Amino acid sequence: MSKRASIYASFLLIIGLLSPVSSFGATEGAKDGIGFDLNMENVGILPISPLYFLKEIRRDLMRLFITNPVSEAILELQIANEKAAELKKVQEFKPNDVSAISKAIENYKESQTQLSAKLEEIKNLPRSRASGKLVEELAVKAVAHEGFLHSLEGQYTNQEQLKDLTESAKQELEKTTKSISRMVPADELVHAVRKTFISPTTPVASDDVTQQEIIKNVITNFEEGASENEKGPFIELRNELTSISTSTATSTISLATSTITTSTVVTTSTEQIPLSLPL
Repeated sequence: MSKRASIYASFLLIIGLLSPVSSFGATEGAKDGIGFDLNMENVGILPISPLYFLKEIRRDLMRLFITNPVSEAILELQIANEKAAELKKVQEFKPNDVSAISKAIENYKESQTQLSAKLEEIKNLPRSRASGKLVEELAVKAVAHEGFLHSLEGQYTNQEQLKDLTESAKQELEKTTKSISRMVPADELVHAVRKTFISPTTPVASDDVTQQEIIKNVITNFEEGASENEKGPFIELRNELTSISTSTATSTISLATSTITTSTVVTTSTEQIPLSLPL
């Protein structure tokens, strides 16, 4: 049997081993705690399992068989998302286990480092090699992961080790986000963000201030990673989202004022009603 065939057979064996071993798996999608879905139906083996190394071997084998640079970037994006979902589940299963959570954060950081490096390679390729689907997925995941880490950081304000690790993970994500904006034209990336997160039918465009701030942070990172002549569309998009936020706040205040006025009118009218009717 050739070396390549042996590797392929090993790959199939590992896939078979991984399928039934999911005692820490999830049946529902993993979310960040704010509302952005990581879109992981089954997280599978977690870093706290002694069998986790099988999952890592599978990933390495997948890297071995993929040679197209764009496909490699897509794979690294998928792995980064898997590791974000793993971190979320470790935190749920072992909320007080600093060691387990730290390991999961380190895994996630490593995945972002590899993704960022792959995107830096792609930026030098002819424009046709970077697919529109990849751009859209990168934009979606940049926002989802920013929201996830924001939520995670808020849970460990009194735990210095986890707080510092989460902050360093956010820095790795920021590097990846900046790499995205160096890879594609600003207009295309802005279109992907607007299409997914800023429309009249999404909660982000209406009343969720936290989500709006997270998206604006990601847009700022895009802007900082872009060249000077590519910053304009990101600035316009951030201003657009700020306008939405301001408009929403004004509408909320107007509604509250209207409610108070109505309440005053009702109270005044009630005071004018006689307490007893003449016989």
